[in-house]
Amino acid sequence: MKTLPLAQAKAHLSGLLDELERTKEPVTITRHGKPAAVILTPEDVESINLTMEWLADPDHAAEMAEAEESATRGTGVTLAELRAELDANR
Repeated sequence: MKTLPLAQAKAHLSGLLDELERTKEPVTITRHGKPAAVILTPEDVESINLTMEWLADPDHAAEMAEAEESATRGTGVTLAELRAELDANR
């Protein structure tokens, strides 16, 4: 992630936004040497918001806990098994 001091970000904001659109790489803005803000693409913000909504859903939280337990016990499916199952259901 790119990091810039506030003064530099203000002086080059238009170019910074052009670069963000091109690279999709978030930019951290610092003030007095400490992170103060992060500039993200609108798509990144939307994705973060959707993820937060999904994680806040109690049903999904239970699914995640079950998946973690399954992974810990080694009782989940392998990637190859999952792909085979998905291919079979197409």
